[in-house]
Amino acid sequence: MSVHIRSACESDLPHIAALVGSLSGFYLDDPDALMPEWLADSITIQAFQRRLACTDYVAFVCEVDNDIAGYICLKDQTHVYHLFVAERFQGQGVARALWNRALTLTGGEVITVRSSLHAVPVYTSFGFITSGNAGRIAGIAFQPMIFTRKPE
Repeated sequence: MSVHIRSACESDLPHIAALVGSLSGFYLDDPDALMPEWLADSITIQAFQRRLACTDYVAFVCEVDNDIAGYICLKDQTHVYHLFVAERFQGQGVARALWNRALTLTGGEVITVRSSLHAVPVYTSFGFITSGNAGRIAGIAFQPMIFTRKPE
């Protein structure tokens, strides 16, 4: 198995959009419900393109045998905007590899995330702790979490 993590690029966008869309059942309160319009608009190819072009965001993909297995995007080096791993690659260290790369290449001392409830154990394993009560916005449940870098 060949694993490679690199900066996301324009040609990745259709694959990233498909990956994030395919995992909606993990972050919608009702996996059979329609995705809220604001959320659907945020995961179009055009929305990913805008973030990729904006210096406020940094994004990486993990390729496994030339397939995009996962994607991470940080905003302002202090907030995990997205972290998604294709179902067939979950539990194989892809999320951790992406997190480690992002952490190495960004300078945020404190990093936040609004984790899906499904992903809380993953973020906990990275060293995040809960930073408030779980919330809901238009059919999306999330848990605010925070990560603080340890001094080297």
